Amino acid sequence: MQETLQFPQEGVYVYILRGLNAYLWISLSGDLTTRLAAIEQGGVPLSLKGRTPVELVYVRRYPSLEEARAVMKTLKGYTRERKERLLACYTESWQAATEKTADTACQIGEQIGFPPARASGSRAPVRSKNDTFQAISAEMIAMSEADQAMRKSSVWDTSIDVRNTARMRQIVAEIGWPTISKVGKQAAQMAWLLVQHAGHDRDFQRTCLALMRAQPAGEVDARNIAYLEDRVRVSEGRPQLYGTQFHASEQGVLEPFPIEDQDQVDTRRAEVGLGTLAEYTANIRSRRSS
Repeated sequence: MQETLQFPQEGVYVYILRGLNAYLWISLSGDLTTRLAAIEQGGVPLSLKGRTPVELVYVRRYPSLEEARAVMKTLKGYTRERKERLLACYTESWQAATEKTADTACQIGEQIGFPPARASGSRAPVRSKNDTFQAISAEMIAMSEADQAMRKSSVWDTSIDVRNTARMRQIVAEIGWPTISKVGKQAAQMAWLLVQHAGHDRDFQRTCLALMRAQPAGEVDARNIAYLEDRVRVSEGRPQLYGTQFHASEQGVLEPFPIEDQDQVDTRRAEVGLGTLAEYTANIRSRRSS
C-alpha cells in the first residue's frame, strides 16, 4: 500500500506496518494520518528503531478504543504464518481495488475479517471448511472481547451489540450454528454470548435457539441453551424455565422473573448442568453487592 492516504479522525484504527527484515508492527491510533507522517519523519517508537523505512500493509477502523484494543490483542497473538495469511488476503484485495482511498483501505480490512489459510503457490485465498471455521473462531473471540470490554467500561455502547449481531447473522448463514466441533469450545461459548446479547433482534435469538436445540449432544453447551431459552421467554412475556433471568424488585432486591412450574425448576436446572436456583440467586445477589 504505497499510496499516501488521508485517514479521517473518526474512530480508532488498528494497523500493521512492515519494516526491514519483514518485521511486522501492530498498533492502533485515533489519528493515523498524523501517526504515519511522524513515523516517516523519523519519530518512530523504540520497537521500530533500525527497521525503517516501513510500509502500511493493513488497516481497519473501529468505532471504539475498547473494540480496537481487543482486535489488536487478537492479531498480536497470531503466529507469524497466520499474520502473513491475513496480509496476503489484504494485499490482494487492495491491488484489485479500483479506488485506492483511505475508506477503501478500511473497508477491505472489514470485508476480509480474519481470513483463513492461503494455499501455497495459489493466486487467490483458498477456503477449506477447516480454514473457514478457524477464521470465524478467531473473529468471534475478538468480537466477544470487544463485547466484554464495553460491558466492563463506564460507557455503554449499543453499536457494538448491533454490529456483532449483524456479523453473527452472516456467520450463521454461512456455516450454520458455530458448534464445538466446528469452531472449538471457547469460540462456541462466545457465539452463544454474542447472541445472548442480541436483545435488539429477538427474531435472530429465536432462530439461534432453534439451531442450538437441533445440534447433536456435545456440540452445544446445554447451559447456554437454557440461558438463551429463558432470555427469549422473558422478552416475550412468558415465564422462564430455568430461572436464569433476574430483575430488581420494587424494594431493589434482585429476584428471578416468573418461572413456569417453579417446584420443578431445580430438576430442570440439574438436567442441563446448572446448580440450584437458591445457589444461583445467592451468587447473583452477592455479585451485585460487591
